[in-house]
Amino acid sequence: MEEKIETIMKELSLIKGLSNPILIPNKDKKELIKKEHQNNLGVLEALKKDVTLLVTHNYNFKVVEEKVYIEKEGQIFFISMPFPEIKAKDAISSSPTEDFHKFLVKKYRLKLSPEDATLLIGFNL
Repeated sequence: MEEKIETIMKELSLIKGLSNPILIPNKDKKELIKKEHQNNLGVLEALKKDVTLLVTHNYNFKVVEEKVYIEKEGQIFFISMPFPEIKAKDAISSSPTEDFHKFLVKKYRLKLSPEDATLLIGFNL
């Protein structure tokens, strides 16, 4: 299991525009779920997968052409997107809200340039 996760983390490091892959420990997930806005369904879904990775990305990473949100009863909900860049079961990605992004940067001591953003990738084993 650990070997598969390490392999995927190495694969992520080779994708243009992605860097700093970090395994989110299971012990952190409950805290993180409480910190993110409940309308960010994609991030919450990624955190509930067997494995959740945090990566940073810049403008060299792919631009998502699809709609990343849905509107329901006057509210906007952010959703996950399939993440076919890795060979993993049920792989998805989602972007955190700005406040949650700042929290993740501080918690995991990320060194970012101004154009970098964070992305959560979740998958099952």
